[in-house]
Amino acid sequence: MVRMPFETQLVALCLHGVIALAWMGGLVRVSWTREPELRATLLGAAVAWPAVFFVLRLLGLAEVPEALAVVRAGAWAHALVAAGPALTGLGALLAGGTCVIFLLQEAWPVVRSFRARHRAPRLHDDRLDASLERVLGRYAVAGVRRARGRRPEIRCLECEPPLAALDGFAQPCVLLSRGLLRQLDDDELDGVVAHELAHLFQDGNVGVLLLWIARALQAPSPAALVAFRLLVDAREEACDRMAARVTGKPASLASALLRVYEAGVRDVERERATLKQARARVLRRGETYVTRMRVRALLDHPVTPAPRTALALWASALLGALLWGIG
Repeated sequence: MVRMPFETQLVALCLHGVIALAWMGGLVRVSWTREPELRATLLGAAVAWPAVFFVLRLLGLAEVPEALAVVRAGAWAHALVAAGPALTGLGALLAGGTCVIFLLQEAWPVVRSFRARHRAPRLHDDRLDASLERVLGRYAVAGVRRARGRRPEIRCLECEPPLAALDGFAQPCVLLSRGLLRQLDDDELDGVVAHELAHLFQDGNVGVLLLWIARALQAPSPAALVAFRLLVDAREEACDRMAARVTGKPASLASALLRVYEAGVRDVERERATLKQARARVLRRGETYVTRMRVRALLDHPVTPAPRTALALWASALLGALLWGIG
């Protein structure tokens, strides 16, 4: 097995990320901008393929015949090193800074959210149980069924911050905080539960875990940072659309999103530590934009056609073939 030098692997990783992002971004922009399910699938491939080839390179299995090579990452790496310490240091600073951003803005918030979900008591709630039954019935009527796994459960987290999440792998469980539950009427509650179940019916937490592993393997890649953030937003919009189709009440889900956002704003205003409040306000600006876009998408385009899965698979396969030629 022939393993690439470290600098060649890093350059190849970044090249793969840029090309994957440009490829999928171009397809999304030109053809399927109103189908969030397709957008999420394509961006998922843009995140996953570079990680796959990175692992293959580590194992010495990604050697490309000279006649089939599209781009030689080794030549790029050699040129970067030969350009002198200034350019090499700039590249190292960019990669290191991207790793820091990944840790602070993506990895650490997920760890905090996971810890918060598993510290609060999980209790049965009759209102949540009734909502789960209604929403599962609507999914069945819509012909959306989960192929495998146990029947999902639902629990109330005894905490005040607004929180809704899908938890668990073998036994999926929808979690809603008591603070959020008190703010929602029944239609809004059904919309939130339908949204969390949409995550389960699409690919569940197993798919999310695999994407997170792929993202972590590309921590130094700026393109992966962009692609993953776009992917997260597309997945949320795709679940919004599925929930709107199933419940038939997109305005109720939009109202629930606004309630969660308003509660988050109140939490930020209560922060006392100056640095912590400043950081929370910066993050809130991004959430403001995303929330507005999700609400607008629900109200303007609540129903979308069934996803064209075959087209997404063909596009993903062509991307894989293209990236194979870069090594």
